[in-house]
Amino acid sequence: NYSPAAAMTDRGMYNDAMTLLDSMQLSYKLSTEQSDEMNELKTLYGFIKSVSDNGRSIDNLNSAEISEIQDIAEDATAGRAAVKAQNALCFHYNICYDTNGSPKSNAAPRKPKATYDELVAKLNTSSAFPNPADPYITISFNFLQAHEQSALLVYDNLGRKLLSRQIGKVYEGQELIDTRKLPNGIYFYHLVQNGKNVSEGKFIITH
Repeated sequence: NYSPAAAMTDRGMYNDAMTLLDSMQLSYKLSTEQSDEMNELKTLYGFIKSVSDNGRSIDNLNSAEISEIQDIAEDATAGRAAVKAQNALCFHYNICYDTNGSPKSNAAPRKPKATYDELVAKLNTSSAFPNPADPYITISFNFLQAHEQSALLVYDNLGRKLLSRQIGKVYEGQELIDTRKLPNGIYFYHLVQNGKNVSEGKFIITH
């Protein structure tokens, strides 16, 4: 009976739920099918816990996370875990399944809500001009937020860092780079805030 574990997850007691499932596996002689089902339940509960730990709920998944839930929903050995995953997908994302566990072709999936990181990626913009560059190139940028620890990094096509320049706590700006001493080729720039990449691009140098 998995009901106590399910009730624990409903109350956010994910560690307790997985501990209970572990104890059941140790206490009872399970068939291969039962063991597979329990492992998938633990995978599902662990997934929900990781989403919750990230400050989100099951109705705010990104595309990759929805795919993870779909893998469980469409696993023929997942049993109750598959049913729970199917119910969550149908209720929150209109990805519904028939009684055989197959996706219904007439269901139009809802577009997943954008996560904070996805929104930031869309709203932090940058460009490099002129491109190709010679003898200078300007990196122009706009940030959603201003951070003290903001920097422009430039790499060559072998991944070697050629430039690391602090740009300060600004929302927008331009950085001029002298390309006269750099050989022809493709280069990559990254705009970083608090150690996290927030925008990137590439440019070509032709002398």
